[in-house]
Amino acid sequence: MLVVEANPAVRREIRNLFLARGFFVNSATRTADAVSLTDQDHYDVVVCDVQPPGIDATELTRALRGAREAPMIVVITTAPLSPVMEEAFRDGRLLILRRPVGPAILLAAVERVLAAFEAEARSP
Repeated sequence: MLVVEANPAVRREIRNLFLARGFFVNSATRTADAVSLTDQDHYDVVVCDVQPPGIDATELTRALRGAREAPMIVVITTAPLSPVMEEAFRDGRLLILRRPVGPAILLAAVERVLAAFEAEARSP
């Protein structure tokens, strides 16, 4: 999984939450770095803040949806959704969590997204 979060303490907390459960976790501070990382490696899920530095989550969503193996995206936000994000949500590629989000909810959301991703990969 890839975590995109500008706040180092929050990024570390999310990263540690998933590392403790056996996930492979990479992280980025800026969305441009996240796009670069997804060009280099495949991630099943990307967790991001809606307004990280650089391009916003709408542009990140657009860029990731165009990837050869588009990841599932979990966006943590208090902001309204853009049309691109609404479309990704309707397509089932985006899950929106409203702040504040506790660790148990975030973990459950990512597990649900990964289950959907795996089910999609198994379907003909």
